[in-house]
Amino acid sequence: MAMKLATLHKEIKQSACFPRGARILVAVSAGADSVALLHLLQDLAPSMQWRLGVAHLNHTLRGKHSDGDERFVRDLAKSLDLPCHVRRKQVALLARRAKISVEMKAREVRYAFLADIVRKQGYDIVALAHTMDDQAETLLLRLMRGAGLAGLGAMKAITEQEDLCVARPLLHVSKASLIRWLRNRNASWRDDASNKDAAYVRNRVRHELIPLMRERFNPKIVETLARTAEQIREDYGMLHAMALADWADSRVPGREEELDARRVRALPLARRRRVVLLWLIGAGVDEAHLHAETIERVCRMCLSSKGSAEAPVQEPLRVVRHYDRLAVSRTPARPENGRPLRFKLVVPGVTRLPEVGLRVRTAWTTGYKRPVGERCGQLPAEGYLSKAALGRASLYLRFRAEGDRFAPLGMKGEKKIQDIFVDGKVPRAQRDRVPLLECRKRIVWVPGYRVAGDWAVGNDAERSLHVTMERLA
Repeated sequence: MAMKLATLHKEIKQSACFPRGARILVAVSAGADSVALLHLLQDLAPSMQWRLGVAHLNHTLRGKHSDGDERFVRDLAKSLDLPCHVRRKQVALLARRAKISVEMKAREVRYAFLADIVRKQGYDIVALAHTMDDQAETLLLRLMRGAGLAGLGAMKAITEQEDLCVARPLLHVSKASLIRWLRNRNASWRDDASNKDAAYVRNRVRHELIPLMRERFNPKIVETLARTAEQIREDYGMLHAMALADWADSRVPGREEELDARRVRALPLARRRRVVLLWLIGAGVDEAHLHAETIERVCRMCLSSKGSAEAPVQEPLRVVRHYDRLAVSRTPARPENGRPLRFKLVVPGVTRLPEVGLRVRTAWTTGYKRPVGERCGQLPAEGYLSKAALGRASLYLRFRAEGDRFAPLGMKGEKKIQDIFVDGKVPRAQRDRVPLLECRKRIVWVPGYRVAGDWAVGNDAERSLHVTMERLA
């Protein structure tokens, strides 16, 4: 029996996802779920004073079938007299270049596309057509991956991430109900053949695991799983508030981005895991792909205070422990020839280097200030270079290479960069990630340490270049 129109309309209103007068961007793939959502929102738009727009990303993964989906969505938007925003992306090629799965890259590109349209066109919220079935599948996938409560809560009805607000008003509606409703309405949609491809884990869960569970164990397994996810999410909300307080207490004073292992290991295991989870997410680790094994690995690192240790999290991020302090470090990518990356800096100005997680500011000034409390290789750091020494030469940021040497201010002759790092107690795991400043193929500044002797500012009246280096948030 098809779900009644009034019931579907009531479901959307009760979701409280869309305030009266909102500008809503509806993501439409051409599949039944998103087509149904568009029709339902269009039905309610006059009474709720909503203004709708349609967004479609052509992933170009299925050749002419992808192009057919694009034409279908354009025609549907035109028939409803709605603006349609379409973009094409070579997702498979982008995934190969980034060395990640097609599914992961498709999700990344899709959200970037939606955020761009929202920002440029002034929409308030994005509507996605995730259903009760999607919620059940997500719970099972995350359970098999070993996710904690944060992941098992599956999808929220409303999610805010940076400048993008996403709403999922159909999480209590089954896919079958939407298809029956579309048929009764004589509405058309397109089926994506890739949704049956067993190469994708989600498809195997959808077409093999859930039907088996429905037939052999629980006829209402989808409803049960979706309800369980909702209950977990409510419990997690309460525990999350407690974890935030623990996280605040576990930060290193004056270095809030670092974690104090002593404070973390003093917590009970369950609270320890939550602090590590919050800390990793806050450091830029993607929660959707954060494995339970990763959290356990970092928790084990907190149990020791001897020497240094490091562990991969998500490329290019790694957790590095130096005695009782933990930090998330970004591993600089290196080209295939193994030589260190080299970046030309804007002088004067700001150079943002997201590929290595750094930002460098340069400004002309007079004289210099002595750094206070800086440590070799530690950021943020600031230094001053003689304008006379710099002249018209370009300034570069790079990382250490084999055999690098440096002639620091106050020392006769040169010293190996390796020895400087050892003397400065820079953890071994961090030495390849300490940025260096280079000019005329010579290292002129080691952040947190010293400038080169013949690049030093001689007095308070000499013109100088003030360089500030910091990690990107």
